[in-house]
Amino acid sequence: YDMRPAFLLVATVALFGIAACLAYRDNAAALLGVLIVRAAAALLFACVLFAGLALIVAGTDLLLFSVDTEVYGAIVRFSFILFAPLMFLYGIPAPGEGKTLLKGYRQLLRIVILPLLAVFMLVLYCYYIKLAVTASLPIGELGGVSLIFLCLTLPMVILAKPFCENWFAKLRIALLYGTFPVFAALFFTAFRQISLYGVSITRYLVVAGGLALLICTVLLIVKGGKHLTVVFAVLMATALLCTYGPQSCYNLSRSSQHTRLVSLLEQEGMILQGGVCANPDAVAKEEILDIIDYCNREGLDLPDCFPIPYRYDDIEQLLGFGWESVRGEASAKWYNYPAETPVDLGDGRYLLNGPGNYVFDTPQGQIKVYMDEHLSIFRDDVLLYDASHQEMMESVLAKVSLSEEGESFIYRFENDAVSGVIPFDYISENTDEIYGGWSILTLTLK
Repeated sequence: YDMRPAFLLVATVALFGIAACLAYRDNAAALLGVLIVRAAAALLFACVLFAGLALIVAGTDLLLFSVDTEVYGAIVRFSFILFAPLMFLYGIPAPGEGKTLLKGYRQLLRIVILPLLAVFMLVLYCYYIKLAVTASLPIGELGGVSLIFLCLTLPMVILAKPFCENWFAKLRIALLYGTFPVFAALFFTAFRQISLYGVSITRYLVVAGGLALLICTVLLIVKGGKHLTVVFAVLMATALLCTYGPQSCYNLSRSSQHTRLVSLLEQEGMILQGGVCANPDAVAKEEILDIIDYCNREGLDLPDCFPIPYRYDDIEQLLGFGWESVRGEASAKWYNYPAETPVDLGDGRYLLNGPGNYVFDTPQGQIKVYMDEHLSIFRDDVLLYDASHQEMMESVLAKVSLSEEGESFIYRFENDAVSGVIPFDYISENTDEIYGGWSILTLTLK
């Protein structure tokens, strides 16, 4: 998804915030509270508008005629890029109107939001203590979680300032100063991930957003919220820097991932005369495929050593390996069973009774079957078929209403090299995951 329209929206809102703060100089903090409430209301109206338009389009698509899926993208842009800012601007009070926040918001901030943020911060601190006690490193998702906490906390701290006294004021100050360990954890996690896996759009945004929020936090502490114009200016500059120029998140992410990918390909001897060549025996297969998948998912082009035009579907032919073969190799490593021999039923048919590793010689070649969470079938180390336990059960459930009685829980597969039948004892979808029992595979070689 292209996030640049969202960055431009943030920059536009920040620009209007600068203008509003200049117009309200002495009441900027109170105005900011009004702006935040207006922004929340505008977002709510935009969500309602999007839901209504989306339902109309979905009904038209279902009942009348087919509607291009791009229409939904247009509805998103109209609702959140055009309508939401207009609703936000419509609710900004003119100088002298004296609009204030409702009393309910005051109680909501003091009694609900600030205590919830304090609990959120306590959870983060407990995790930091756990890391220190166990001498372990933080998970990669900590940077994103920390950024979410900061994005929630700082606006609420600003908004709550006029309404806090006694212990609420102390809680607000504790939240403000308590963000510094969160900033430290955010930057440590983000830069560690970057050192391991390079710059991605998400990691870039974590670092850029963290820096912007750190500057805003320092300004709030040093100036007591009197320079909200500068806060808005920092947010606008950050949004624009993320969007345009050689330092933007897309350009830096593309450059970093290109460097990683080319380095891995060179290590594996997969660049010949400036172009990519196949190497089925490469060691870093998963890492190479992960980077290619990331670039494809984010709409980033690949390094110049890849052919132009490049088709993602041709990746296995180009590299000599793809996700199917890598998944099959991983299956072989996962299943730590002794090699077994199936029952020969004749005419190229074999009965495999129970999960395990099956290795046997046939007129067609040596067959290896890894049967557990994945079913992977190889002939002379060439992958013939691969499917996960979940995929098979989902396929069975999708056909159950169309199957004859007695066929409901039977999974069948067939291709040019092999076919098979797996009866499931049961399949349950009463939980978020599908559970099922299977133990017998009747395999036919062609």
